[in-house]
Amino acid sequence: MDARPLPGGIGRASALKLSYSTFQKTSRVLAAISYALAQDYGVEKELLDVAKGRTSSYLAEIEYIPKVASRSWCWAPEMREAVSALSETCLPSS
Repeated sequence: MDARPLPGGIGRASALKLSYSTFQKTSRVLAAISYALAQDYGVEKELLDVAKGRTSSYLAEIEYIPKVASRSWCWAPEMREAVSALSETCLPSS
């Protein structure tokens, strides 16, 4: 266990824990869904190859967040396509 005292009063440690666990848990769920979808379409090895090419965590790439935010509006069609692909399998789409 890595205890990190935080200055600034009660609640800051809880906020940090919640912030990190939100990222950690949702990213694992998204990874599981991504691999399940890739497996259903027979491209799980290729997805793993792409993932292994990444060397850092999105959570650590904070300079990338504004770029992502500024263009996230254009992801809607791709996300609808993902919902459609998930619906074609036995995976949850919502």
